[in-house]
Amino acid sequence: MLGTFLVLIYINDIVLGIDSEIRLFADDCVVYRLVRNSCDSISLQSDINKLHEWSNKWQMSFSVSQCCILSIHRKCTPPTLNYTLGNTLLNVVNSHSYLCVTVTSDLRWHEHVNNII
Repeated sequence: MLGTFLVLIYINDIVLGIDSEIRLFADDCVVYRLVRNSCDSISLQSDINKLHEWSNKWQMSFSVSQCCILSIHRKCTPPTLNYTLGNTLLNVVNSHSYLCVTVTSDLRWHEHVNNII
């Protein structure tokens, strides 16, 4: 319990200067924003860069292999947006498990139900 509390105090300032939405839960960090145009995409990349700078400052590196980009959309052919964390291109995925719920790019439940079964 004390360890968790100390980690929360240690990472409390991670949200400072981030313009996108950010959610923290235990050792997970999710950054998201509505991307309507290239300016929104640039802003999201800027926030990812700020998080990378924070991780370098406090020597708490992100596990880049577990970081990914999930675009939630209703388009048949969504725009391809590439984001980097440091010098590493983040993987683009169609689904990702977050807090035991599988979220897909089309927000359908099929994959989550299949994973539970």
